[in-house]
Amino acid sequence: MKSLFSLLRSSNGTLDWIFVRHVIHSVLQLLKEKHRSGFVHSAIHPKNVLSCNGDVELALRDCNRSSYYAPEVLLRLEAKMDDVFTEENDIWAIGNILFESILGYPPLTGGSYDELLSAIFTRFGNPQRKDMRYLQDTRFNCLKLSRPDVIPTSWIIIGKAQLNSDDVEGYSRIVQLQNNCQK
Repeated sequence: MKSLFSLLRSSNGTLDWIFVRHVIHSVLQLLKEKHRSGFVHSAIHPKNVLSCNGDVELALRDCNRSSYYAPEVLLRLEAKMDDVFTEENDIWAIGNILFESILGYPPLTGGSYDELLSAIFTRFGNPQRKDMRYLQDTRFNCLKLSRPDVIPTSWIIIGKAQLNSDDVEGYSRIVQLQNNCQK
């Protein structure tokens, strides 16, 4: 089995959309089963997503994965709180992997937790009070896979701050991705 990390590196960061969709869908299905049983992976990273002949597995290897941590995890780690990792962090990591698989580079870089939080807030903006209700309301922040054969296009929305006028190739890949999702 090859890791998604090695596939990304050998393809110069451009993977076939059909393959990416299959991998992300498979990982979400695996996570759905794990989360139902109360298991949180907490180490989702391209090195831990393995693929061979259409089969996809999640490894439990420990690797440098802090750039795939959700902002709330980074804040909890900074505060040295218990129960840092949640199901939501797994989903955040999948979003980062999807971004990297489509655009060819990771959405965030940084070494320390502070640098990563700064990168998140620079890219996506600082959360405002009105944003907080969405974090607390389970109607907005839960993973729903009622139709696992169709990935909702809302999962594919990428904020305006992530693309600039110079990133024409990245923008065209996003448009292509959204069109493929609507088919």
